[in-house]
Amino acid sequence: MSKKKKKSGATEAKASAGILAYLFYPISIALSGFLFSLSLAPYSNGWAGFGSLVVMAALAFYLRRSSVWLILFTGWLLALSFQLFAFFWIPGTIQVYGGTSRVAATFYGLLYSLIYQLRVPLLFLGFHYSFRLRYSGPLLVALAALLGDRFAPQVFNWYWGNLTEGWVLWRQLASLGGIYLPGATLAATARALFDAIPLLHKKFPGLAAWRFLGFDAKAGKAGRGTSSSVEESWIPRAGSGYRFWLSPASLIGGVLIVLIFGFVHLYRIDAALSSVEKDGEIRVAMFQTATSRKLLGSLTDYDHAAQSMNEVVSQALQAVYKTGATLDLMILPESAIPYHGVSPADKRVYSVTMHALLSYLNGISRSPILFNQLQQGKQNGERIYNTASLLGDGAAQTGIQNYRKRILIPFGEYLPGEQTFPWLRRFFPNAGRYSPEGMQQPVTMQMTAYPDRSRLILLPPEQAGVQNPEALWTHPGDAYRAGRQIYRRSAGIANNFEDLDPGPSVSYRFGILICYEDLIPELGISSFEERQTPDFLVNISNDSWLSHSRAMWQHYGAARFRSVETGRFLLRSTLTGISGVMDPAGRDFADHSTIDARGTILEEIPVQARVTTLFSILGDWAFLLLILMCLTGIALDAWMERNHRSG
Repeated sequence: MSKKKKKSGATEAKASAGILAYLFYPISIALSGFLFSLSLAPYSNGWAGFGSLVVMAALAFYLRRSSVWLILFTGWLLALSFQLFAFFWIPGTIQVYGGTSRVAATFYGLLYSLIYQLRVPLLFLGFHYSFRLRYSGPLLVALAALLGDRFAPQVFNWYWGNLTEGWVLWRQLASLGGIYLPGATLAATARALFDAIPLLHKKFPGLAAWRFLGFDAKAGKAGRGTSSSVEESWIPRAGSGYRFWLSPASLIGGVLIVLIFGFVHLYRIDAALSSVEKDGEIRVAMFQTATSRKLLGSLTDYDHAAQSMNEVVSQALQAVYKTGATLDLMILPESAIPYHGVSPADKRVYSVTMHALLSYLNGISRSPILFNQLQQGKQNGERIYNTASLLGDGAAQTGIQNYRKRILIPFGEYLPGEQTFPWLRRFFPNAGRYSPEGMQQPVTMQMTAYPDRSRLILLPPEQAGVQNPEALWTHPGDAYRAGRQIYRRSAGIANNFEDLDPGPSVSYRFGILICYEDLIPELGISSFEERQTPDFLVNISNDSWLSHSRAMWQHYGAARFRSVETGRFLLRSTLTGISGVMDPAGRDFADHSTIDARGTILEEIPVQARVTTLFSILGDWAFLLLILMCLTGIALDAWMERNHRSG
């Protein structure tokens, strides 16, 4: 009777293990995507990101004897899980911004998970094949992560390194190899955990988990249900001495190296911050204007433009009056004054009112203003460029410096494939018609700061004539002159405004990125290719086109890696959020803004607290070196294995 009970109990345990095995597949796919979503802002949980990769590796380990077609299908399911949990807002954004139907947006969402999340199945494939290597499995996983990060198509750029947003020490690796390095090392670490399985099996041979995983470490053979000739070649052989402990020791040593480097790099940055004197700081006003959301193509909506101008001027004047016109830089976000420009030659987009008001703000603040405008192409007036412009250099009034956006947002700023398939416009009627600028253009701007500038007592705006600037000119060419007359009145000085001595000056250069260009590491360090490297970075962005606040948080969290990669402060001014200042370690230097709220960040930023990073020096060579290191390790492992078998 007892034998029957034992046999019945064994049968029930085997059946339970079978049910658990079937449930493990869908649960692990959903769990990996869920944990991935928690690793991104606003949660920024590094443990969740690491857990997502561990679950992915566990699934690859469970399916290690499956066909490559099942692995690829599972990889796509993982990509779909990532999108549903983290990037669920993409179809809705396309529907609103592109003006398409729900059906078309849903179809695009499925297509997005197949094409633009290609890095997910690629990494899963790397996990799968890594279990066929004895010692270099983690290196193969790191190689798959690197290749996916660099070559997988993207729209909203994310990288495996984004999973380390919440680990300040780990993300300092971006200063060495860009965002590619923290992601590759995190994936390799997740894979290296599984090299401890033989040690655990040796210590606890009776665990039922080994049967569930289909693993029998005796003689290094696959478990029941597989051919006896299939060797688990990744398992260190019993009696192999120190090699049996090599992988676990490498895992512990590698993590310690990462943490120690993070501490040392943070110490460098904190030392640089504490050593900056007052003349190494700039006084900055960053505006989040929260003007009403408006789609592209609303150039003729003059009421919306006028309302935006009034709100921008009112908000900027509050900062100018509060600081006594001692600011060194004023930053307006992308689309603060939407879809107009200040160049009289660009007749399609020129706004004389916008020109006059910005000239007035430039004069009354005695500081340069970074703002967003549209420009027309000189050779082809049909081309429209999304442009960041710096008006004036304080009291010197040196004119306008321009930077045109290089990488445009698909469906938002242009319609992919429209030139080849014009009929696509019928499905996405609201897609933008902007043109990208070539890479050969200055990507830094020069400004002058005056650390000892004295405060001014300014006249109220109504006495200065701000309410009726058009009365001061008779044709568009008078706009700039009118603005200067108004700010002279504001200062209460009729003729000798230029005679005011601003004191000693300090020159700075800053790199400029528009909108989601701050998600692309190559654009972040492109300013270091110029003769004079930047002292800090500025990003102006309009995230109001994103359909969910989660997307705005993800954009903000991902942008912090540009500051780590370059060792520079990143100043981020957005239309509706999230605006903030990040130090060279990617930490929030000031309280960031909230979403859909109007506000101004007034800060004295020690931009001279900059550190030199290896990534800013090597550029693309850093990525190539990482690839070479992975390939060398894998080749060395293969050579050692061949020698071992032949011997």
